[in-house]
Amino acid sequence: MPDTTPTSSTSGLADRLKGSAKKLLGAVTGDEKLQHEGELHQQKAAATTHAAEQEQRAERERTEAELAARQSEIAVEQQRIATEASADQRTEQAERQGVAEEQRIAAEASHARQAADQQKAAQQQAATRVEKAAVAQHDAKTAEADRLEAEAARAAKAAATLDTATEETA
Repeated sequence: MPDTTPTSSTSGLADRLKGSAKKLLGAVTGDEKLQHEGELHQQKAAATTHAAEQEQRAERERTEAELAARQSEIAVEQQRIATEASADQRTEQAERQGVAEEQRIAAEASHARQAADQQKAAQQQAATRVEKAAVAQHDAKTAEADRLEAEAARAAKAAATLDTATEETA
């Protein structure tokens, strides 16, 4: 993970300023090598800035993916609780009616339980689909975050290569 602390951005600014100064001094004095060093410093500063931006973007997307996954988990849990509460209410209602018409109530309770079970199964299937979609979305966001981290690492490597080239030409 590249360093995105204020020191890193200060280093990028310093490289950018050194690059501009060397480039200008090289142009004034006609020293192409100094101009080239200035360009390398500016490229390094741009690569460092790009790497830091990519890392921040990757972290932001990872956080968003985690938040979306957590929100989906909460929605699934709320749906499960509502399903259980609904089934419990139907069961209690059937039990209260049992004294007056025992046989009729038994048949109605059986029917109500089947309907509640079917509804619960349907709701659980819907909750499972929602959870799977959330997992897929989380995985996609995580993959994007990983891709951005890899891109940030490549940019940081390019910055290091430019830094090495600058040091070799110095």
